[in-house]
Amino acid sequence: MSGRRLFVALVAVPAIGMVGLIDMRDPATMSEPVLADTFPPVVSAIVEPATPGIPPSQASRLDIPTVLIPPETLVAPTSSWVLPDPVPAGLWGLPFAPDGLDECAEASWYRQQWGLPDVFDGIAFRESRCIAREDVRTSCCVSRYQLYVRLHLRDDTLRLRYEACEVFDETDLDGPQPIEQQRAACATRALFDLAGLAPWRLP
Repeated sequence: MSGRRLFVALVAVPAIGMVGLIDMRDPATMSEPVLADTFPPVVSAIVEPATPGIPPSQASRLDIPTVLIPPETLVAPTSSWVLPDPVPAGLWGLPFAPDGLDECAEASWYRQQWGLPDVFDGIAFRESRCIAREDVRTSCCVSRYQLYVRLHLRDDTLRLRYEACEVFDETDLDGPQPIEQQRAACATRALFDLAGLAPWRLP
């Protein structure tokens, strides 16, 4: 692209007002859940004309998916640098819960990470005793929050949100692995955003 320069602004743009990401580089924050941003965050790529005097507002703007670039990659490391061990990252680049939490504390950690209200701590206990395991299910529903995944995937709007959570089948979120627990909390947030608490109200 001769005569044009590409500038990429790595700034996440919130779409539905969820709590923003905290600094993942700060070890002091890692005992608390790193919060999920929106479905999904985007950055803006601005292509500015090289001709002086043309306002940037006239430049073309494209929305592209966010790419989380570790700050260490932006500066060439020197021989004196010792980089910390990377934090295992899961869905949308978010970290997993720390080791050593009991099942309900772990459920609450992921509930907070995905911006669900406190009432879901009680829902997780009522529906599954906070247990994330393949055999904790009913004839229709799976996961800590007992989601009717097969039915939800038939709804086009909800299906797209589930797919943003990497949920394409109920086996994607019904197990004990950290990524499965993140997907379950993410899908629960997607359903809550569309239907509120109605899916969990008892008859």
